[in-house]
Amino acid sequence: MKQIKLIFLFLITTNLGFALTPREIIEAYLVKYKKEIQKEALKFKQELLKKDYLSDFDKLKINFQIDTLLIERFISKRT
Repeated sequence: MKQIKLIFLFLITTNLGFALTPREIIEAYLVKYKKEIQKEALKFKQELLKKDYLSDFDKLKINFQIDTLLIERFISKRT
């Protein structure tokens, strides 16, 4: 029983030691991230718009994909 308690205590302490603390994003990094992400999104949008025929639904789907890309890239850069 003591061994189980020690193992449990060890697991808790190691998890707390590796826990990430929230950090503030510096304004300069925020501007840099937004510029990089906007450039990437523009290139991606141009690739998607190269089709000969695009219906309204296709355009709506492309806008959704671009918005999703912007959010995903910003979140991944923040961490």
